[in-house]
This record gives sequence, C-alpha cells and structure tokens, in this order.
Amino acid sequence: MARKKVGRRENSSGQIVKDGKFFRARLEIGQDARTGKPVYKTARCKSRDEAVDALATMITESGIGIEQPTERGNFGQYLDQWLLNTVKPTKRPNTYRQYEWLVRSHIKPHLGSKQTNKVTRTDVQKLLSAKATQTIAPRDKEKKNESDQTLSTNTLRLIHACLHAAFEEAKRHSLTSKNPADDVSIPRRAKDAKKQFLTPEETTKFIEKLDKSDLADLFAFLIATGTRLGEASAIRWKDLDFTVPNRPVVWIRGQLQRVDKKLVYVQGTKTNQERCLPLSEPIAKRITAIQNKRLVSDVKDPDGIVFLNSENRRLDPKHVGSRLKELCKKAGIPAISPHKLRHTAATLALAETGDLHGVQKMLGHSQVSLTSDLYGHATAETLRSLTNAIDKALRPVKATKEADKD
Repeated sequence: MARKKVGRRENSSGQIVKDGKFFRARLEIGQDARTGKPVYKTARCKSRDEAVDALATMITESGIGIEQPTERGNFGQYLDQWLLNTVKPTKRPNTYRQYEWLVRSHIKPHLGSKQTNKVTRTDVQKLLSAKATQTIAPRDKEKKNESDQTLSTNTLRLIHACLHAAFEEAKRHSLTSKNPADDVSIPRRAKDAKKQFLTPEETTKFIEKLDKSDLADLFAFLIATGTRLGEASAIRWKDLDFTVPNRPVVWIRGQLQRVDKKLVYVQGTKTNQERCLPLSEPIAKRITAIQNKRLVSDVKDPDGIVFLNSENRRLDPKHVGSRLKELCKKAGIPAISPHKLRHTAATLALAETGDLHGVQKMLGHSQVSLTSDLYGHATAETLRSLTNAIDKALRPVKATKEADKD
C-alpha cells in the first residue's frame, strides 16, 4: 500500500508518514559507507501521537543537532538547536511558534550567555521574578495611551514550562546533571481586574446585533459551544452529524493553524482529545443555511471547512478579531477577543447549571481543576442557591429562638 507523507521536517530531524492504517516515524541517522545512500531509523506506530513520541525519542537517542557546551553563549546556542531539532519536529506549528517567541523574547536575553551546566535554580527564579514585574505596551492600537501592563501569570507559567522542557532534554544529552527549573515558584501577581467574559446583559446585546456581521455564524457557534477559535474555524462538514432527528452534534477533531504562511488544517486538538458537542437548534439551522448556500454557489474548500470569510477563504484569526471588535462596537459593549467568547460560554453554562465537570468536557480541559481555577467566579454563583437553601432551612430555628426570648 502506498505511503502518504503527513509530516516532513527540515535537515535531519525526521518525518512521519502514513503507512496504511499505521504511522511510521523515520529519522535519517547517517549514510551507507558503501552506497552513500541515507540510512534511516524507523518505528511503526498505531497513531500519529505515538509516532511523534517515537520520533522525539529517536532524535534524543541519536543526539542529532545537539552540540556540546562551548566556552560562551552555550545555553543560547543550545536553545536554538533544541527548538529546531526537538520542538519543531514533535510539536504543532502554533506550539513551536510560541516556544520560539518565549526563547527569543524572554529566556535568551537573561540566560543565553551562560553555559548550560552553569544555569542554577536561583538564575531561573530571578528570571521569573524579573518577568513578573516587566511591563509591556498594550497590543491593541486603541489602547496605546493606556498605562503599560505586566506579563500575565499564564505567560510566566509558559516561560517556566519552556525552560523545564529545554533542561529535561539537556539532561538526556548529559549537558547538565540536573534541571534548574525544578522546584521553582511562579511569582504571585495581583489578579487581573480586567473582565474576561460578557455579562448576561452584554451577551443579550451582542446576540441582538449578531447578524450585523458577516461572521455572524462563526460568532454564534463560538458563544454557543465554547470552542477555541482554531477549533471552530477548522470544523469540516464530515465533523457534523445531523442523522439523529433533533439531536445534531459536532466532533471537535482538529485545528486551523498557520504553516509556512498558509492556513492549514491540523489533525488533533490542543489536548489531543476529540470531543463531541451537542448543537442547539438555532446553531444547527445556521449551519444548514451555510450548506444550502454552498450547494447553490458550488463553493468547495479542499478539506471541507464549514466557516469561511465573505470571499470564501479560510478565516485568519486577525481578521476574525477585527470583525468581532466591530460587532462589539455596534452592540455598545466593551470590545472582546474571540477567546473571550469561549470564557463567556463557560461562565454562562456554569452559572446556569453548576455542572463543573460538564463544562470541563465542553471546553476540552484536561483537568477539572483548570476549569475550576479559570471559572471560580461562576462556580461561586452556582453555590448561592445552596447558601439560600441553608438559610431557608435555618429560619424556623431562628424563629423558635426569638419566640422563646419573647
């Protein structure tokens, strides 16, 4: 059976190919001395994720692209090689770009000139402490006149995670004997007072003006399902199941990511877990209307993507963000990002049902603790009915005691 190439990497950092029902990780480890042809190390796996892990292991064991410590600048050089030869072949494009940004903007300026085996836990702690107080200019052009902001706690966690992963790889290559990012504390910051979701009143105004936007169907889908923008913009017709009457569902199976300046469908979610979400009747009707329009206009996306822009092209995140801000202005509510529609969906769902585990499954969080940490404000509101119930139960007791006093 012919093999389908599903992932190719630069230099000698390997590739993953589809081999029938299986995936094969392949890494060039040298050349045949007699023929001069490349020699490969391979591993046959049941899934793409297993193949990614197998490729990472082969790269680690072969030591390809990892240089030994030099007199100066060795950690910075190591990080560049680690990004190219370990992160890029095994992580999704968006994850690689994020790691590259963290290394370039936050880690190398502080630790790049040190030798890898000379970086200490104190160095890492000082880096995170410095980043906790670092100010950054607002990204939004409309907020340029506002005071500078500090890095978020989430960014601090990402810096730490990136450092930890880099040092774990360095340990495997004996470039350092321990991981200095172990047992490092993330500096505490005052909680961001900026609201991360729409109130029910703001949501009502938003829905009333929804059809004023050419991306109304996408925005309605986002706020109804709590999906990430990359997931929603990657929904394909084959991910929808309308076969059971009055019980339409959508499978969240992939993401739309930018690869080599092109928006590409990438299989798998952020947590590598598919999830099935029920669709409300209004959302199902919107999707059916899109399908009917496509049949008339004969518009076809190579992967069968459902949500496209007015020119029938794939949705660029920046374009979506701009359109959302325009819609918020028309609705007379604070401008929000697409991700805040996800926060809004989660907040409304929790406030209405109190089902923390259900919301976790809807959002695709790997742990319920993450859902609880992010939406504690809504969780507290769900407990209000319990508090009121206790108060109601205690009223006869209070009334009896007051009567005894009289």
